Amino acid sequence: MAADQRKYSNPPIQEAICEVHFAIEQPLALDKLEQLKGLWKSDYPNQSVNEEKNVHLQMGAEGVRIDESKQGQRLICRTSDGTRLVQLSGRFVAINQLKPYPGWEEGYRETILARLRMLNPKLAPCRYSGLASGASTTSRFPKTR
Repeated sequence: MAADQRKYSNPPIQEAICEVHFAIEQPLALDKLEQLKGLWKSDYPNQSVNEEKNVHLQMGAEGVRIDESKQGQRLICRTSDGTRLVQLSGRFVAINQLKPYPGWEEGYRETILARLRMLNPKLAPCRYSGLASGASTTSRFPKTR
């Protein structure tokens, strides 16, 4: 049976995401994001800066109310094949791995650490305020320090 025809009781991960949030007073400005574009250019050549927005949708007797607020900019860096991304927002960095997911010990953990090692000196002094990770299927990531 071909690998793409297998039926899994727990399907492989479609996307793994790790976000590291910064403990900063003001979000990173557009000019700082532009300066950081070259940081990952060799591994992530497809880059763009996009506007971030929050959308608040409220439904009531009067109808639908939609409020938008601008949140700043986001640098999105993709590999040539589009399966790996680094997203640098004004308040966090996200490292994404689309399928096929290589595994935590097989490379994803080191990818996260490498991106943070490259970014940390550029933002110094900067403290991190939180960590969020997730996947589009039920998977367990080992706890690390």
